Amino acid sequence: MTGVLPRAVPVLLALCLIMGGASAAGFAANLGLQLLGLAIGVAALIAAPPPNGARTDRYLPWLAALFGIVICLQFLPLPLMVWTALPGREQIAEELALLGVVPRPALLTLSYHESIASLVWMLPAAGMFLALLTMREIPARPLALAIVGAAMLGVMVGALQYFGGQESAAYLYEYTTRGALVGFFANANHMATLLLASLPFLAAIFVSLIMQQPRYMRELTVLWGLLVAIILLGIVLAGALTGYALAGPMLALSCLIMFPWLRRPFKLALLPALVLGVAAIGMTEEGQKLLSSDREVSERSRERMMATTLTATAHYWPTGTGLGTFREVYDDFEDGDAAGEFFVHHAHNDYLELVLEMGIFGLIGIVAFLAWWLSRLRAIWLAGGGGPFIEAAIMASGVILLHSAWDYPLRTAAISTLLAVCCAILSRATATARVAD
Repeated sequence: MTGVLPRAVPVLLALCLIMGGASAAGFAANLGLQLLGLAIGVAALIAAPPPNGARTDRYLPWLAALFGIVICLQFLPLPLMVWTALPGREQIAEELALLGVVPRPALLTLSYHESIASLVWMLPAAGMFLALLTMREIPARPLALAIVGAAMLGVMVGALQYFGGQESAAYLYEYTTRGALVGFFANANHMATLLLASLPFLAAIFVSLIMQQPRYMRELTVLWGLLVAIILLGIVLAGALTGYALAGPMLALSCLIMFPWLRRPFKLALLPALVLGVAAIGMTEEGQKLLSSDREVSERSRERMMATTLTATAHYWPTGTGLGTFREVYDDFEDGDAAGEFFVHHAHNDYLELVLEMGIFGLIGIVAFLAWWLSRLRAIWLAGGGGPFIEAAIMASGVILLHSAWDYPLRTAAISTLLAVCCAILSRATATARVAD
């Protein structure tokens, strides 16, 4: 079984990146990915654990286990008196009493159907993480090839979408960002996230090839430049603010992997590159809309969504509303007069949405995870690096975590599984376990 997993996980990652690009659509495709994630997770659990020399960092697995326990507690039946004493539940109980209904069972989550659906949605990422933790060596290059390959295929499909117009048959989802390059995603911003994350992994692949075939360094460098140009073209055609703002910094960071002797000047170039990226936003049509005071634009702005989410969070603090319940709770706090025609199914901030749903436990989990990630950044990257694929995992996970502050990329199977891969690589890199090329 352990010999199957190294071949299975790159395939699962590629399938997630190709089929898991929508958070509220693509039900059949996501169901298939969930079943595959469950199968790989079960296979990882029953497989023999890696030898002592390949132990992983204990912090992140324990944090994931504790978070799993907190999620399970949402399904623990509570006495009605205790349930009504929880924040926000008394009003719900009064409304149910008018209908002659008593909540049975009375659970911490306000919708156990949505909570169960969210648990199922997490299966691809969870299965991938478990599988990578149980391997003797993480197949870093095959995983990186899956990431870069999916990104390149996405650009090809996206080119058909972009040049085919808004009615192009190449769009995979009915509700999507039409007129832009979205590839296998429903959202152009999420496509941009994949393209940005693929840049450091592309550099890592070519560095490993150059180390094996140094006599072809010039040819490989030229080929790397051509592929980088394709990815950057995809970011431009996607037209996503995230891509415009972060393309410069991610390219500079990727060059740190490709040309390690240029680390110092490229580090100095990171801030100017970020400033130029932000300036480029103001030159785009979407950027001008974002800065506009137009009523329709402000109604659907991320700031309004976040403010409404914070109001709901305060109402149910500190227990939260339950995993996956954002959609059902948000409507109760949205201004009916200001609500437009746009359907808000996520908070456009993964952190705020998790805190609303999980309360204080979600906040603690976020802080604990970010503390672990920053410790990996310091130990692996700032202290001299730990190899191209480990550095690529730091960069790719960083751009995903940053994007999550103003969007919901982690609510797709594609990006959540990609983050799980990066975290597994970083977790294994902290101990004596090998990250194989």
